[in-house]
Amino acid sequence: MPKKFKKDIIYDYIKVFIEQNKYNSINKIPSEPYLCSRFNASRETVRRALDMLKEENIIFSVKGSGTYFKPVAIQDNIINNNCRYRIATIIQGQDKLANKLFIKGLQQELKDKSIELRIFYTDNKFSNERACLKACTKGFDGLIIDGVKASLMNPNLDIYQKIEQKDIRVIFYNNYYPETNFPKVIIDDKKCANLLVKQIVEEGHKDIAGIFFYDNYQGIQKYRGFIQALNQYNIEIKDENIKWIISDNIADEREFDRIISKFLKKNRSSAIICCNFMILKHIQYKTKYPRKLACFDYSGDNWKEENILCSISPSFEVGIKVGKNIIRMLDDSNYKIHDYSYIFKPTIYYP
Repeated sequence: MPKKFKKDIIYDYIKVFIEQNKYNSINKIPSEPYLCSRFNASRETVRRALDMLKEENIIFSVKGSGTYFKPVAIQDNIINNNCRYRIATIIQGQDKLANKLFIKGLQQELKDKSIELRIFYTDNKFSNERACLKACTKGFDGLIIDGVKASLMNPNLDIYQKIEQKDIRVIFYNNYYPETNFPKVIIDDKKCANLLVKQIVEEGHKDIAGIFFYDNYQGIQKYRGFIQALNQYNIEIKDENIKWIISDNIADEREFDRIISKFLKKNRSSAIICCNFMILKHIQYKTKYPRKLACFDYSGDNWKEENILCSISPSFEVGIKVGKNIIRMLDDSNYKIHDYSYIFKPTIYYP
């Protein structure tokens, strides 16, 4: 598959944004400065993407106000009378490689099964999740969801309660809300942490640090597994070796640079475990961290070339499993008494 130009990536992003918001009152697309910052793109590149959409008569600009999409032009009825089920996938959207693999697996599983699939992105924001959920309370039979800041109190639980009452099938993957009773497809992050720490200790490291998200349910589980493993292998737990960050830090690259660089300058550990692929890549390419690195959920396909100790992200397999389970739930009139959750065992690459 040929590599996409940045203008095409921005074009696709705006199309998804429109798809996400066309069922509510939001019809203003993100600003040019926001798009430039998000995609590290020039104004010229962003405007090329916008021009493509204007040529298709999808968006229009209002001088001094911004750029809007045309509700009538894109208000294609989602109802397809030939489809068996209509499923919405609500994606957190931060790890683009992992999302791409997940969607590929999901689409492969749902292919040729008369399923209408819609994809929404929350950008890891509660307000966006709420808008997506409201849009999906009508016209959809099932929802597949990667939770937003799932270790925090979720302000959208009232919507989830309404969705449950409507008997819409819901399955979470990666991040889920413990306050709900919906099934989830997740990875055994505690076991994964144990395997990573064990290998690092066997290589002779006694001073091990970790960077974790505290507003991310996966991040909390990885941290718990990390601490349990340090205790198990008699490694001293030092407060200065634990760096907590929030997922919003990822969106502001300059601020994220500052946070990570400051931590690495002060930290003297001989090894560090990164909570996810994005943090690893940032450290590798931005700070040239010289010590032992390991990573949870490596979503790239070049772990052998990078020669990095990591757990390999099963995003493609998760997509297949979630697709399989949501169909089983939709076919099951007694789905609430059956367990459609699944836990993936970690796969570790040892360099």
